[in-house]
Amino acid sequence: MFLPLYFIFCSYLTNFGILQHIPNEFVTEHGANLGDIVLLEVPNGVVWKIKLLNSSGMVWLNEGWNKFKEYYSIACGYFLLFRYKGNSQFSVFIFDLSASEIEYPPGPNEDMTPENRSVLCVPPEENRINLPPPGEPPKENRVNLTPPDDPPEEDVIYLPPPGIYTMEELSLSSMPSRPKV
Repeated sequence: MFLPLYFIFCSYLTNFGILQHIPNEFVTEHGANLGDIVLLEVPNGVVWKIKLLNSSGMVWLNEGWNKFKEYYSIACGYFLLFRYKGNSQFSVFIFDLSASEIEYPPGPNEDMTPENRSVLCVPPEENRINLPPPGEPPKENRVNLTPPDDPPEEDVIYLPPPGIYTMEELSLSSMPSRPKV
């Protein structure tokens, strides 16, 4: 049985707050094999139990998801790469705003005091996002959607859109070197 590699981009702050949607394509193919709880394992071996919510034909990571996000200081713009291992188990890789994989802290310790636990959830200063008042775009971080006249040839990485991909489809040789403008 082929086990797909898929990823989820957390790109919209309004959709990022409470739940994370599992792609419909994955649910269609593997949803019958998912239980009410999935296990998310990060590279250092820490495993998190996350309860699923099935609502209106969509499946969401629910109870335990916010604790997972807070513990790893996952912010809007981070992306997570999920690899389904079968039996409701996933390997999860977390990439920050620089597209670098984060350093995973050791697992949470239930004996920690709330004061100590909250320290672990504070994102590094360079990863904090200062949001403007509602309805106003950030002044210093506005994105120019107009392509430059002379886009850079090297050091540009183009990420595929969210979806389900095989390892071959994700290989660098199959990625375009730059989009055609």
